[in-house]
Amino acid sequence: MTDASKLEAFMDKVPDNVWVVVDEAYAQFADHLSLANFIRYIGKKRVMVVRTFSKFYGLAGARLGYVLSDPEAIQAYDTVTEPFNTNRTAIAGAAAAMQFDKAEIDKTRKKILGDREGLVESLGLLGFTVAPSQANFVFAKLPDGAPDATQVVDDLMKQGVIIRDCTPWGYPHHIRVTVGTHKELEFFLSKLTAVLSH
Repeated sequence: MTDASKLEAFMDKVPDNVWVVVDEAYAQFADHLSLANFIRYIGKKRVMVVRTFSKFYGLAGARLGYVLSDPEAIQAYDTVTEPFNTNRTAIAGAAAAMQFDKAEIDKTRKKILGDREGLVESLGLLGFTVAPSQANFVFAKLPDGAPDATQVVDDLMKQGVIIRDCTPWGYPHHIRVTVGTHKELEFFLSKLTAVLSH
């Protein structure tokens, strides 16, 4: 996550004719005190804040996102988007999540953040170098002497564990692990320990 003060300094210097599009797909998993507040620029700068229901609200299959911006920008956006770009089921799911799931969402957020912290600690004990995370996943460098990420990911897949090999992104010794349930993380860590020990 980019430092909020650096982002604010950037916004102060952005010319009025330049649009800034901010991707906040993982904002709900972040430390809210560290997040830059881009919403306060709406109406003052050309800014669009893009968010999604796919991550925090667990509606990945719904493929539903939204934009926060000034009314003129939203109207311009609406004129270039395809009609029927979402469906009623996705909208109903998002509305229900926001209306009825507040307590469950807060509980789940605390659980994910706690499990993320535990995952970072466990990977550290296995010799991984883990990047600070403000999302629902961690990005970690394999321990020295371990096989490359492709081999580790393939070996884990044979054990019933799916994680992301970061080789296509230019990080052949890094993996990305989504914070699942506590039971799933325990299963992953046990299989990872076995794979690394071989």
